[in-house]
Amino acid sequence: MNAPSTCLFRAAVPSVEDYCQLRVAAGLSAKHAPPSAYVSLLADGQAHRLYAQYGFALTAPASQGMYRRF
Repeated sequence: MNAPSTCLFRAAVPSVEDYCQLRVAAGLSAKHAPPSAYVSLLADGQAHRLYAQYGFALTAPASQGMYRRF
């Protein structure tokens, strides 16, 4: 049986402080990642501007994100 999720879902762009805390919680650090690491994320609205400050780049048109609603 799966454990209950501890994820928080918010209908807003995270603050820089929230983003930094998420990175630490997820273990996303260039110091600890292997050279072949690849991290992807989905950003709604203008959130891509925040993530760009931390080295993330848009992938379109080379690739597109997808979803399926259940």
